[in-house]
Amino acid sequence: MFSFHSGLQGTDRKRDIAAPISRFHGDFSWEARSSCPPNESGGSNVGEWTRPAPCSEYRDKRLVPLGKISLLFGFHPSNKPSEAEALDVFSKHVFQVCVPLGHLFQLAAQDNRGMVLAIKADEVRALVGATAPGPDDEVLQLPGQAGAEQGAPPFQYEREGATAVEYALPPGLPPNPHPMQVVHLKEGSYIWAPSKKNPEVFRWQSLQEAMQHRLFVSPVVEGKKTAQEALEGIKSETHQKAVQKYHRILGMADLHPTTVHDAVGQFGEPEHSFMATFGKFEKDKLTLAACTMGLVSEKPQLGVAMFERIPRLRKYGMLTARIAQPLEEIDKVMRQVQEKTGIYGWTVVPYEGFFEIVLCADKDQLDVAKKDIQENFRGSKLKKYGGKLHYIGEDDREHAAETYIKNIMAIAGSKAEYYLKLVSHNVPKEVFTQLAQKNATKPGS
Repeated sequence: MFSFHSGLQGTDRKRDIAAPISRFHGDFSWEARSSCPPNESGGSNVGEWTRPAPCSEYRDKRLVPLGKISLLFGFHPSNKPSEAEALDVFSKHVFQVCVPLGHLFQLAAQDNRGMVLAIKADEVRALVGATAPGPDDEVLQLPGQAGAEQGAPPFQYEREGATAVEYALPPGLPPNPHPMQVVHLKEGSYIWAPSKKNPEVFRWQSLQEAMQHRLFVSPVVEGKKTAQEALEGIKSETHQKAVQKYHRILGMADLHPTTVHDAVGQFGEPEHSFMATFGKFEKDKLTLAACTMGLVSEKPQLGVAMFERIPRLRKYGMLTARIAQPLEEIDKVMRQVQEKTGIYGWTVVPYEGFFEIVLCADKDQLDVAKKDIQENFRGSKLKKYGGKLHYIGEDDREHAAETYIKNIMAIAGSKAEYYLKLVSHNVPKEVFTQLAQKNATKPGS
């Protein structure tokens, strides 16, 4: 909500007008209140509203230049404008700056006499020629929505303490969810979980932050001819048994994924695959689990991978795109992206009504992929994360198995045998002999 306040301050009865602006993609910060700037003679500008000016031009020490723009307007009390005049000036000088940034919800003005001017959102739109934002438009966030990122705003706000998800829930969430229910929509993933402030109250919460670290593995070594055939392979007994073992391995490694997904891996030939997401990157535990999972398939996997979200890293990262189009169309566009950028591959996660593309690459490749996806699939929901892809594998399966076993023994220590027994069909007998001899030489054995 944009609010417009005027009140008499000090002995010179200068007016004080401010327009708080909420944070928008890191480019704007909270705007502080300040009295109007003095003119050359030291007094207020008589009979006029000052246009926006750089913060350096305001000599009032109370001005805190927190934002990139300043929407401060002042007028002398000897020339009090009527409500109509104030609205006219406000619309000409303020709206022309505000409207391009986002959607105006409400405007209110109040002075020392308690005068209140409230304008309906529709009338504001008509006044400035603005249109209401659509579902795919970026809009200026409400202070209550940005609060989780930046802390409480330095001014009173009606919805103080409200969470972003309360006022930004997309359609499609079930009306009667059960505790800890996870729902995946094109707009994002949500969980019905206890509030952080009041654990007794459940509410929908975004899982975006808890799904940034990921683990990728496939239960098969031979791909399919098409992505659709690989998608059908998710229903196979081979896939289902492998996934059951994946869950057991995750539990043994004391890993608690936010979500787990059947997927299609597009690395060479399409393969039905598995992806897990995590809110915390525990490298040793994830490496232990990934290496054990790499030995679950009939033959060892050539490689397994983990993505570590690193916010400040810009050189590499991960792009996710939720697209409500047929898999064949998505595959066609992604192959074009592959030819253009040289990306090695990508993962496709099926959801009800849409697919999610997960692509890890360097910044330049991700930028090209993002542009092509946006141009080919209007309305797709894209997010880009800085981070690093950790790949564990070798050029041949025998050496890959050796690498996996070496990591398992190094990380699991005395418990390595428990992990290796789960995948014993891919572990040489001499490894178990070596472990038995090692355990036999321990004191007290």
